[in-house]
Amino acid sequence: METTSTKPATVVDVRNAKVTDNKIISVITDPSVGGSFLSWSIKYLSGQSTYFNTETNRWLPLITNPVTKDKNAHNYKANFSEELDGLHQIVDTLKNTDSQYSHVLYYHPSLTQTTSDTVDYLLSNSDKSVVLSMDKNYGLYMCNMSRREGGVPSLTKPSRELYNDEDIFDDFLNYFFSDSKEVFGNLNNVWDKREFIALNYEIDCKPVTAYLNNVEQNRSYFRLNCFDLHTTFDLSVYDFFEYLELQIDNDRYKEWVTVYHNWKTNHYKSLRFMWYVDEIVDDILYNRPRNLKNFKLDLLQEAIIQQKLIKNYNLNLKNWQLERFISTQQLHSLLEPNFHA
Repeated sequence: METTSTKPATVVDVRNAKVTDNKIISVITDPSVGGSFLSWSIKYLSGQSTYFNTETNRWLPLITNPVTKDKNAHNYKANFSEELDGLHQIVDTLKNTDSQYSHVLYYHPSLTQTTSDTVDYLLSNSDKSVVLSMDKNYGLYMCNMSRREGGVPSLTKPSRELYNDEDIFDDFLNYFFSDSKEVFGNLNNVWDKREFIALNYEIDCKPVTAYLNNVEQNRSYFRLNCFDLHTTFDLSVYDFFEYLELQIDNDRYKEWVTVYHNWKTNHYKSLRFMWYVDEIVDDILYNRPRNLKNFKLDLLQEAIIQQKLIKNYNLNLKNWQLERFISTQQLHSLLEPNFHA
């Protein structure tokens, strides 16, 4: 009796299959402002259960909550690259992968390399695009060294994770101020480190909107301010989805709101510093009482306050043994003329 063996049939996920051209939504953002969360929200609120991930080259289940213990949205594995070559590969793959829903890719500039060509390429190769940026406020938002939770990548050695506050600070100094640090001398205590940063730090973060200047005028995109995403997106998301020509799943929306309110608390400390820093400086100048402990300022944020006193009012603080900013009246009592040239 002759028998034949057969191989098991290949299981193909057809839940997202379609034969028409595939659409791409690009999410173009400043670094570290919520691009992963926004990318996930597009898919989740539109009712998707799976999506194609270019890094793994397969369909993945769409997670119901992207927020990690490190307080970002990286439980969702976005189709992401910060390099133009990588974006070319992602776009080519997604255009050739049939899906019932629009594909979503995510891009933000690297610290060292971004061109208008990259942004223009995405706008010209996407069916819909959102530009998420803080514009002129972005520099102040990025003025913090506090890790959300867990470790942070070293600036000098990105493959190394830093967990200790002192290591994070020293790595920050070595990355931004290696030359001027030698001139200033030993930085062995917190007050000298704070004053060193106040005298040397320059806010030069460039928002992604700066790369729209040379983009062709017929490129269409939706502008979303990070403040809106971080505070009121449960309301403005409807306008966003209208631009995307997508319907919001009402049942998903109820679940999403809970995740959203949990996620946005992670940005509150940075936002609050931006909103209040000028008021804090005014309160120091006029000896008005304000408790600074509940701002949970890190050393860079304290240095920014001191820098504003130096640059805007030619005043400094009697720094010796000033371990921590406690209140505005404490700092008012320490004001002195700035003697630095």
